[in-house]
Amino acid sequence: MNKEREQAETALDFLSTTDEKAVYLERLYKAAEQFHKEVEAAQLMVADGTVPEKKAKSILALETKEAHKAMLDAWQEWKNLVMRRNSAERRWEDWRSLNANRRQGGM
Repeated sequence: MNKEREQAETALDFLSTTDEKAVYLERLYKAAEQFHKEVEAAQLMVADGTVPEKKAKSILALETKEAHKAMLDAWQEWKNLVMRRNSAERRWEDWRSLNANRRQGGM
């Protein structure tokens, strides 16, 4: 088996084995994003002062910062997988295109 075909099959295998994980990580990110909003809103409700002061206090609260970090971590893990899947998809499509051109005598 030639190297290009091997890489294409590896890419296709990666895509097929990471479908569910990609969906799961996206769902985790969306949940973390929603949780961050809820924590910030809860902190806004218990803060004292004017509306701008309450907003600032809710953003600076430790619980909000922790929720924000969890959201960013979930986003990074999801995006890293998405980018790796995009690269694998390109490798697969490149191989298919090259193989099609060879069959037609274009190369």
